[in-house]
Amino acid sequence: MGLKGLFKSKRTPFDELWKQVEGIPEGVKKQIASDLSEKTKKRLEKHSPKEIETIINEAFAEINHGSVEQIDSLIRRIEMGKKKKKKIIINALAIVIIIVVFINVNINILNEQKKNLALISDGSSYCYGIDSLNRDGDTISINGWFLELRSVMKKPMTVSDDAAELKIALVPLTEAHINTRPENAVFLNVLTMKDNRSDVNEYLKCEYDYSKCGFSATIDVKDLDLEMTSYRLVFKPDAMKTDGILSSVYLTKKGIEYTDPNHNFDLDTLGTDLDRIVKNGVRLVSRPEFGCYVYQLEDKLYWIADEDFTFCDDGRTYIQYQMETTQVDKLPADRLRNNWFWSNIGGCFEDYEVTNQLDCGKYRVMMRNIPQEYSVTRIITGYYQDGWVWESDFRPCYACYVI
Repeated sequence: MGLKGLFKSKRTPFDELWKQVEGIPEGVKKQIASDLSEKTKKRLEKHSPKEIETIINEAFAEINHGSVEQIDSLIRRIEMGKKKKKKIIINALAIVIIIVVFINVNINILNEQKKNLALISDGSSYCYGIDSLNRDGDTISINGWFLELRSVMKKPMTVSDDAAELKIALVPLTEAHINTRPENAVFLNVLTMKDNRSDVNEYLKCEYDYSKCGFSATIDVKDLDLEMTSYRLVFKPDAMKTDGILSSVYLTKKGIEYTDPNHNFDLDTLGTDLDRIVKNGVRLVSRPEFGCYVYQLEDKLYWIADEDFTFCDDGRTYIQYQMETTQVDKLPADRLRNNWFWSNIGGCFEDYEVTNQLDCGKYRVMMRNIPQEYSVTRIITGYYQDGWVWESDFRPCYACYVI
């Protein structure tokens, strides 16, 4: 035996490594294992179970963002990219160590960091709901829940595990933009953490426990200027990081709203059946530049199109209606078979139009039910014609119908 053979390490078979991969439900793991080619499995044998999990999750993340590349091809590309990154990291590590040695961190800097915010999108990693907004004298209280979703996409890290670190801030609209550091954020006093939210846990029901995600927070109204500006609610789940999660919840002098107050134009629905939906429902999407608004009333969503909305001449105006869920096992079999771990029940506006059933005045209206057979953590909708014409994502108002 030559030296090369003598010192060659014995490679652990893929099946053994695959058994050690955590963070992916067993049913999904079986489907993945059957889809991978032997060549891809051989490549993955070079990695640890943790590295394999990361590679697989990154591949699924690309699929969830619209990639049509085959799973084998995706994994090979990601795996090769990680090798290159590893070399870069090793070379950069020495430089980083030198820099860190010269950083003088004291308690004052650390405390200041806790107050700073670097605003990022809420994306699909988080789920939250507002139960109530109350005012008692000069005190405004906001009650609700917030959590970081555990999923097959990544190893779970959730506020439920360490809820005491959650910070909540209100940021003026003029500063509430992604990749900005607001100077006038106002932090709320988070009164209670780790509240038992069995109702949230029951709705999201899966292999993870989401019961400890509740919060109650207060702020003095004198710390705000609601007469002159509106505010956007920001969640800061980790006190040691500056990331502030920009929510789709706004505090205005009217109360809680779920779309940018600058786009909340009143609709002309007086005297029509649509007036009840607009007045009693919650506006979740406002796209006046495209002539479309989405309202929720109880467990139904209404797409309201005004005269600026462009309908297809053939009567097949396609509206995307996609949903993310914690209960992927309840999705249709064809979704799971293709590794599509989200729901897609989009359809033509005209097929779900209720304009002939309701007096909608000058508007045209499409109505869809919010699915009850599985949880809904985020909804993506928009006008689709050979690609996205426009797209919006939002979370349903859970307090309206389930939680």
